[in-house]
Amino acid sequence: MFMAPSIAKGGKISTFVPMVSHVDHNEHSVQIMVSEQGLADLRAKSPKERARLIIDKCVHPMYKDQLNDYFQHAQRVSFGQHTPHDLKQALSWHSRLQETGSMLPDHHQTKQPTSKDTEAAADKMDQTASTKK
Repeated sequence: MFMAPSIAKGGKISTFVPMVSHVDHNEHSVQIMVSEQGLADLRAKSPKERARLIIDKCVHPMYKDQLNDYFQHAQRVSFGQHTPHDLKQALSWHSRLQETGSMLPDHHQTKQPTSKDTEAAADKMDQTASTKK
């Protein structure tokens, strides 16, 4: 049995995502998944059935449509694989969190400029200043 809240950081993070970079409990050892949204009995289910149950029973409503969209997309592009995935789409959740501070697709970007961004802006200002002389 695995228990987790469906969201973290005030809803900016979904604890149920298409793919993770680190796994403590793999899909073969988890038989029941529980969140404050509900309970998914995963025993004797295929990976696709497990995904559907987790989305329907455990995912927070803020992320349910997004995960349903991903699941449908992954099934279309993975050509009948036993465990459908689109790596770029699956990992985009983590990239979006890193870039904007939220996994929600409509969250406004809050990323602070990096030194690379600052250097590019400074170079542009230098170029603009030199053309005005």
